[in-house]
Amino acid sequence: MFRYHLRIQLPPTLDFEERLENMLDFCKKAKIDDVIFFIGCEELAIGHITIEEAKPYAQVINRASTYLKEMGITVSLNPWMTIGHYDGGRSLKDGQNFRTFVGHDGATAEMVACPACENWRKYYAELLNFYVEAIQPDTIWLEDDFRLHGHGSAKNIKRGCFCEEHMRLYNERLGTSYDRETFVRLIGTDAAARKAFVDISRETMEDTLQYIADHVDQRCFGLMTGGAYLEEGRRYPAFFKTLASDGREKPFNRITTGVPRQFSPQQSGTRLHCWSMLNRYLTDNTANCVTEIENNPHGNYTKSVRFNKFQQLNAIPLLLSGSTFSIFEFNGNGAINYERLAKMYASIKPYLSRAEELKLSPADMTGVAVLVNEDVAYTAKADSGDYINGFTDTTGELMAWLALLGVNCHYSADADMTGGVVAVDGQVLRSLSKTQIEKLFANNFVILNGNGVEALFDMGLQQLIDADGYECFVERKSIKTFEQLCTGEKLYGITKMRATSFFGTGDYVHVTYGNREKTAYTTMMDAYEQPFGAGMTVVGNAFIEPHKYNRTEPIPYGMYHPLREHVIKQAMNKSGLLADKFFVTEENVAPYSFRKDGKLILMLVNFCDDDYESLHIETDAVFTQLEIITPSHPDGYTPNYRKTETGYVIEETLCGLESCILICK
Repeated sequence: MFRYHLRIQLPPTLDFEERLENMLDFCKKAKIDDVIFFIGCEELAIGHITIEEAKPYAQVINRASTYLKEMGITVSLNPWMTIGHYDGGRSLKDGQNFRTFVGHDGATAEMVACPACENWRKYYAELLNFYVEAIQPDTIWLEDDFRLHGHGSAKNIKRGCFCEEHMRLYNERLGTSYDRETFVRLIGTDAAARKAFVDISRETMEDTLQYIADHVDQRCFGLMTGGAYLEEGRRYPAFFKTLASDGREKPFNRITTGVPRQFSPQQSGTRLHCWSMLNRYLTDNTANCVTEIENNPHGNYTKSVRFNKFQQLNAIPLLLSGSTFSIFEFNGNGAINYERLAKMYASIKPYLSRAEELKLSPADMTGVAVLVNEDVAYTAKADSGDYINGFTDTTGELMAWLALLGVNCHYSADADMTGGVVAVDGQVLRSLSKTQIEKLFANNFVILNGNGVEALFDMGLQQLIDADGYECFVERKSIKTFEQLCTGEKLYGITKMRATSFFGTGDYVHVTYGNREKTAYTTMMDAYEQPFGAGMTVVGNAFIEPHKYNRTEPIPYGMYHPLREHVIKQAMNKSGLLADKFFVTEENVAPYSFRKDGKLILMLVNFCDDDYESLHIETDAVFTQLEIITPSHPDGYTPNYRKTETGYVIEETLCGLESCILICK
């Protein structure tokens, strides 16, 4: 059964009874299963809270627990701070002799604690044990400030801690005596310094988590994973195995969608694939995965009821056991203006439960394998050698691009796969050995972007794509402005179809190729409509899409284009190596394919607000029986469908911002 977890703050200083009444009413109407109470959250955060300051919260939470348990609803806790999100004008209290976080430029936090500080660890374990004894929560959630990045607001604290103790640890590992400035510079250029930095960062967080597990007598923990955790070297299974140690219950992973307000559905789709799908894959089955439906600043002005619904429906490929709702203000208002929200959540719960009952795993997914490596931080290239400010893990851009163009794909850490179609970004290539890369290209059809081309040159492997040289032309700073179809085909009734390389595509990587046989699909053109260089090209077993996404835009919107959709699908078809192909024609409809117990399961998510009266699926699979499950028909029914030369047409409407599940036999 899919479980709803409401995250809410009911402060002890306000009229508790009226807020309690509203919350209980919402829980009943929305079919909430678990209430996660915040303690000292956001606007009411007072720094590292003391046990005396926490006692009034415990008292009112216990009062609420009596009513919730009578309703069959469990009670959990989310203390707002572990080490602290950021200072926000707060400082340490008397007696809190914590060593605080230090940024790469020496900026020192007033309140954010270094997670390796023994005094802070002891304080935090004692605080959690107080909550365990006083409230006996079902789950205690460690807040998402449990990280080594993003602790700066007024202070420039971006990635990693460089306090005196951490500098001692880095130097001890290296056998050096670097000062902070020198070491920070070397992280971007010296492999040994980078390794020491990532190793110590990993060990700091894993040791801290182990300390919490060893010293807190709590049966179940939860933890959030977000968009940038690979950049600090986080090993997801190690974290969750620690939280499950000593016979504890399976922990929770709250997976962010990266959509705290209402964005465009396409932008939401990009973030879901770049961050949420990646986090879900890396977690595997080491935790119960739930998503976070967040609305900041928590009202229908910033996120509509329909968009809240969309976020639930588009998250089904994350293979979740439930969702957390951060949908009401954290300032103490509690549940207000909730009637439409409650009705919506109650209405879609049977559909979400039906998806959960399929008991699918990331290992069941089929299609294009998008390579990922949890060790990417050790070798990732940073802009201008500045690791602290310049490193971004761009692994997910290929996943988002393929999925939203209607290609079934999934993450995979199997760099030794053979006989398939694999997409790989430059940051992941750098984390592999030369032998692994050579075998990858020899044994698979490889989809490569401009970042990947750059990585091959950096590693001396450019011969794999028969490349003699390359030059990077920065987006909007060059007259190399579009690519043009050069195959003679007509698309949408026109020859020489064009797609921009000027807006929202990233930089153009101009590759100079050798004399090996190749297939050119497009040609790069300049503003004078003259050919300049190679566009999308197949060389041997490699497909090169020559754009290097550089994060200058919220999403690479220019990459989503019918020309690029046509070419990438045609190239994969010609390769003959995509064994389980499910391509969807309708724009922004992403397909996800699974094989389990002799069944094919296909999830379709519409990441736009257009309604499609039918769905065109290109596949080599043959169906003898088909069931469709929708939010309005969670029990499923047999849809109208017909066979075509290239696959099937499902004669059922997929509304905008909705999803469906097809079970095929």
